[in-house]
Amino acid sequence: MSDNPEVIRFSQQKMIIISATYFISGINESLGGSLKGMGRPLIPMICTMIYMCAIRFVWIYLIYPLMPTLTFLYLIWPIGWILSVITVLFFYFPTLKRLKNNLISIN
Repeated sequence: MSDNPEVIRFSQQKMIIISATYFISGINESLGGSLKGMGRPLIPMICTMIYMCAIRFVWIYLIYPLMPTLTFLYLIWPIGWILSVITVLFFYFPTLKRLKNNLISIN
């Protein structure tokens, strides 16, 4: 706990950035869970490792020094979620189509 106005301001800023974009994380989790249910569990796992772990190291060591502000640092959360959703969507629709075609061919 801190009474320092600057700490409070940065904390509020982080909460605003994260809470305003947190729905993207929910979309990502839903799509990832769907892919797991369709038999493709590696895709969401790899996306999580890349966009929720590895990209944060890249951001901190290579990109963040270009604009070293906490606001810029906080942006990695929604950026990672968006990149993950985009990547998962590239696998989601073809997998869904393949499963539909398999169901049609069975009937």
